[in-house]
Amino acid sequence: MGDDRVQRAFARLSALQQTVSDLKPLHGISEIYVQEYHDALGHLEAIGFDTQEFLIPDSWLRQQVIAAASFDGGESRTEYTKERYVQEGLFLLKLRSVLAYFQLAMEKPKQQIGFHGRRKQS
Repeated sequence: MGDDRVQRAFARLSALQQTVSDLKPLHGISEIYVQEYHDALGHLEAIGFDTQEFLIPDSWLRQQVIAAASFDGGESRTEYTKERYVQEGLFLLKLRSVLAYFQLAMEKPKQQIGFHGRRKQS
């Protein structure tokens, strides 16, 4: 069952990477994609993998300015998005890191044939 969950999580993360790459986001990566990413990590966490360092901190998510205006009386007004966003580069940093980690973890060691002695020191 564990292998199936790893494969499903890896498939979700890979699809997420492709989707985000295709988005060309204006404000960054929407919080809904961060939630999907955290859900995929949750599957891995449930079967014993430590994924804490790959989580996107809540402090990275911010509302974005969509309009700002100044008025004659010195008063100003700023409008923000309802949804929060994370910078694309930071999101991809975490996503690519976890994908690289699991690719390395899932590779089977190559079987070596022949003599395996100590190397000569130079």
